[in-house]
Amino acid sequence: MNAYFRLWFHFRVWKLLFHDLGTCSKKIICVSLAILLSSLVIGCSQKRGIANKPKQQFYQDITEGYLPSGKVSIQGATFARVDRNLGSDLVWFNSTAGKGTKIKILLNEGSNGIGRSKKASKVKRINENIRYLANVDIDRNGTDDLVLITSPSKKGSAKVLFNNGKGYFYSRLEFELPFINSGIERVDPIDLDQDGDVDFLFTGSKVLNKNGKINRRQGHVLINDGRGQFKDQTYLLWPKLPLGLVSTAIADYDQDGFPDIFLVYGNAQNRLLINNGVGRFIDKTNWSLPKILDQST
Repeated sequence: MNAYFRLWFHFRVWKLLFHDLGTCSKKIICVSLAILLSSLVIGCSQKRGIANKPKQQFYQDITEGYLPSGKVSIQGATFARVDRNLGSDLVWFNSTAGKGTKIKILLNEGSNGIGRSKKASKVKRINENIRYLANVDIDRNGTDDLVLITSPSKKGSAKVLFNNGKGYFYSRLEFELPFINSGIERVDPIDLDQDGDVDFLFTGSKVLNKNGKINRRQGHVLINDGRGQFKDQTYLLWPKLPLGLVSTAIADYDQDGFPDIFLVYGNAQNRLLINNGVGRFIDKTNWSLPKILDQST
């Protein structure tokens, strides 16, 4: 408000209260005006205060003071619980054709940043190229393990690196995932059958079988047996799907306590798969979704 407006406003309020109204009306208006003026003053002062104090704003760019200095080339990253200390740690990776992948583990040191000191930065190298990385605590030791989507090989297109609890990742000789087809592009760790163990949903836009032909299921459903081993239950639990799946969204859409899956297609009808309560998914697209046949992403 400028000075002239404030002077005029105060004059009108004074005239209204002391010349134009009765006692009861004056009291009511006084209370109302007091509340209104307090709200205006507090609101204006908060806006000015936040504008003058960037540290109190909701989002700040703290990259220089929080992450290691220098430019890096990365293809993917995720926050994970790498050790048992407070705060989320950062894991990123960079693959080079013919040279494998470098996985960088940056430990959270609180106000000192993430991975800025030598003791808070670790590197894990693997021979395969990584296309996607997800984190989840498979063995229940309180820290996250890594699930990798890799370039196709004789052993499939996925592998797991277990965390020793201190940020050292390794492969277990006694552990091996079922064969994952080529064309898989992402993995969702989720308890599909609600038995308390994490399961895996692998999907891709053009999934091929071992013979190089189109896989009619366009994904894999791996169910945890409760002892840390996974069994491929795709043909029992997953419906046949068209090509073109580019993303997934998991939520309890029908509010029955079990996770359902929304499938996003790049240039086709999106689909809704409803969990029947034991991890088997029924395609309810025709009953639950409007027809969307153009590009939806």
